[in-house]
Amino acid sequence: MAAYKAGDYSTALKATEGLKDGESKTAPYCFYRGGMLHHLGQLTEAEAALREGLVLEENPRLRALAADTLASVLMDQQRFPEAIEFYQLAHRAWSDRGASLRGIAEVWLRQGREFPEALKQAQQAVTIDKRSGGLPKEALAHRLGEDLAVLAWALAANSAGAGTVDFLVAEALRLCSDSAKAILAQVHYHAAQAYLMLREQKKAREQFRQAAEIDPAGIFGAMARSTISASPM
Repeated sequence: MAAYKAGDYSTALKATEGLKDGESKTAPYCFYRGGMLHHLGQLTEAEAALREGLVLEENPRLRALAADTLASVLMDQQRFPEAIEFYQLAHRAWSDRGASLRGIAEVWLRQGREFPEALKQAQQAVTIDKRSGGLPKEALAHRLGEDLAVLAWALAANSAGAGTVDFLVAEALRLCSDSAKAILAQVHYHAAQAYLMLREQKKAREQFRQAAEIDPAGIFGAMARSTISASPM
């Protein structure tokens, strides 16, 4: 976990070998291996590991986490209908965790369509995670921060004012300021997308720059760099 938090996904990937039962794969091994491969942008390998882990995992909430991570991998592969199916599966298995609804909102936002539905899903995610418990306070704060960044994007897509977006972005960054690099980079990336919706090019570029700088080895850093290179911002 220390390597993951620091954005050293290659070291974290190697460490997952210690989660095997001898030579046998276990559900935790497949889950963490799939997660680290996802952060490294190795999407085909990540999908395979996560699907294998889903078969092995018996705990409903851990299955929900695996399904949620698999949905994110599918979204990054632009397999959007499949991604929604797995986000919905994850939410059914763990209904008091809003992150899967946030994922559904992001699927619509990435496609540039169904903006009212994206906003509805993002708002529901925030409502759920504001009252969630059962986890350390820090983890709940980070989850809510991620939700708020996507909510800012969804509101911007639905013609919200710049002040509202600024407030949500600031709150998301505050909640995630001490989080893992992957989480903080994701928040900056989503904030950048919100500012692009508002045609705030300077703010968007700065958020993309921070995402790329914070997590250079991760997928959100890579997506931020790609957006900067491809855009005349």
